[in-house]
Amino acid sequence: MRDLVLDVSPFPEGWAVQIGPYRPPRGKHLAGELEAVIVQFVRGSRPLVTGHVALRYRSDLQSGMAFYTTREFAIRDSNLTPWEVPEGWTYRSPRADRFRFACAELEILDRFVSCKAVAQYDEFVSVFQTHISPSYMTLDEVEPILRAIDERMKLYLEGGESDGAKQRSAQ
Repeated sequence: MRDLVLDVSPFPEGWAVQIGPYRPPRGKHLAGELEAVIVQFVRGSRPLVTGHVALRYRSDLQSGMAFYTTREFAIRDSNLTPWEVPEGWTYRSPRADRFRFACAELEILDRFVSCKAVAQYDEFVSVFQTHISPSYMTLDEVEPILRAIDERMKLYLEGGESDGAKQRSAQ
């Protein structure tokens, strides 16, 4: 599972891993996952956090249900705008069974734009979240990161050279 979460390599210069990868308690992210791995990134000394979570379910049916029932794009009191695909955004994961990318303006202590990508790959769900601003991360910088997630999933699911892929093919 650790092979499924990002490292800092697809990020622009100035980014670092803040914490992780680590395994949270079971069932603490999306309901019903068998296991999860989380990694968080920061840019410089900014208090904002960018995160990537990989979750594994018993089957692709369960991960599909988790994808459709996720509350990642729920409207909450902090929403100033609804979750929508940004104007001009064209990237769609070529590898995911299901994929959604959307951004919303939120207000939690301060106003900011948050963007999330949720994707289902067989029995796995990937959630990537970041803040968007010219001094933190731009939409143009997000696409290579999402492509890196796709590539990790491809290697893992097709039995590539990663340790996780070797373990998966042995199961």
